[in-house]
Amino acid sequence: SRWAGLVFCARGFFKKCVIADQVAPAVNAAFGGGAGDLGGPAWWIASILFAAQIYADFSGYSDIAKGLARWMGYRFPDNFRTPYLSSSPKEFWSRWHISLSTWFRDYLYVPLGGSRRGHVRTLLNLTLTMLISGLWHGANWTFLAWGAWHAAFLLLQRVLAIVRHDKPLGFPAWMRWAGTMLVVLVGWVFFRAANMTEAL
Repeated sequence: SRWAGLVFCARGFFKKCVIADQVAPAVNAAFGGGAGDLGGPAWWIASILFAAQIYADFSGYSDIAKGLARWMGYRFPDNFRTPYLSSSPKEFWSRWHISLSTWFRDYLYVPLGGSRRGHVRTLLNLTLTMLISGLWHGANWTFLAWGAWHAAFLLLQRVLAIVRHDKPLGFPAWMRWAGTMLVVLVGWVFFRAANMTEAL
């Protein structure tokens, strides 16, 4: 309906203009060197702000696209499903930028063999998919490191599932969430930094 389309568009513009664009100057100052020599706590804040910025930016334009599509009689699927509430790396990637993640799954991971050719080949396919996903974002060592970082934790989760026969580790939900967010936040540092020296 037109009303639903308007709601999607309004929500998207709010995320983009009120959150992402307002947070961007602080993030740019931190990662661009304009904030001087930041200490550890300030860098954590900068990383959290960038996490908010990139989510609001990407999900904002996705909401606008959904709203415009509604006005033309189309229904686009969700592209983000509260990814920062995820409790594992695998869950995060099932909720983050779903259209792109699904594309890499269908046109890279599955053609490579997916999870149909044994555990070792599955781990290799997963690693290659994440590394290529990183390079897709830009020809820079930082993007490759971002892909490798996420690949490492996706592999760890997969190996633990194999060793434990899919039995959960028994950590409380808040610890699983905190661990996942730590992985995501550190990953965003590599994604945003201009070079590996800055990222490290």
